[in-house]
Formats: sequence, structure tokens, C-alpha cells
Amino acid sequence: METAFFRHNEDFTLFGQQHLVMMGLTLLCCISLPYASKRYLSEQQQLGLARGIKLVLAFWVLFWIAARIAQGYFNPATDLPFDLCNMMSLVLPFLMWRPSHRAHEIFYFWILAGTIQAILTPHLYEGFPNFTFFKYWFVHGGLVVYAVYVTSVFRLYPTRRSIWRAFGYLQGYAAFVLVMFSV
Repeated sequence: METAFFRHNEDFTLFGQQHLVMMGLTLLCCISLPYASKRYLSEQQQLGLARGIKLVLAFWVLFWIAARIAQGYFNPATDLPFDLCNMMSLVLPFLMWRPSHRAHEIFYFWILAGTIQAILTPHLYEGFPNFTFFKYWFVHGGLVVYAVYVTSVFRLYPTRRSIWRAFGYLQGYAAFVLVMFSV
């Protein structure tokens, strides 16, 4: 039985109600999670919340891939998680289990440069309640929430040099992806 969660729809409209609600929820989480965390949580609980966010991001990428495979729609050329947002969602639990300034300064710029654009002008057709809609907003909105949360709560502020490091690593990642798809 095909449920609305897995049924394809084209209900998403740029700057429509669903889009505005999801942008508002992302902004609300960006403000409220760091505030509440610094005010009410211990350091261990703050770390636990950061880890929880990372695991949710990774879950949605893996779930989306599994659902695409199960439906018979998986296309390796477009569905492998090589785009920056999906890749970051998968590696954050490993590289940032314990938040480090060196890794965060790179992810901070990668997340904010690419993901904010994806939130403002999403490349999305499926609307609520499709699983692709949830994956898109959990990953993109969640990455921004994560970047703001970790920066604010753990005081991992980027420096001017961070921009250049992030740019350099991005070029390396782009070269890696180019080689992967050239083979």
C-alpha cells in the first residue's frame, strides 16, 4: 500500500506556505536551541544535543537513499550523497563527534554558503508529507541549525583564515567528486 509519505507529489511551491513555514521553523530552531541549551543544559547535555542533531541529519540521508532503492528509483548519478549538503550530513557524526575548532571552521562556511542558498531557493518538487520533503528540510535546515548551535554554544568562532581553509578544502573536495564522476 502506497502512503502519502512515499507517494510522489508536486505540491511544493517556492515561497509558498510550506516553504515559508520551513524557513520559519529553521530560524526558530537557530535562535531557540542555542539559547535554551546555554541557559538550561549542562555541558554534557549540550554535547548530547549536538550529537543528536548530527545523527538525525545522517539518518535522513541514509533513509532517503534506502527509500529510493526500495522504490526502484535510485540513480547513482544523481542520488549518491556526493553533493555537499548530503556529504556533510554523513560525515559530521564522525568528524565532529567532539566539536573541534579546526573541523568546524571548514564546515561552518560550507554549511552557511551552500545551505542557506538551498533554504532560500530550494530545488524541491515534493511537498509535505513526502519523505523527500522531510529529508530536504531536515538536512538543509538541520545543517544551518547545527552550524549556528555549535558556533554559539561551544564558542567555535571562525577566523579570517578559516575562509581560506574552507575554500581550499572545498577545491579538494570538488576535485575528488570530479574524479569520481569522470571514471
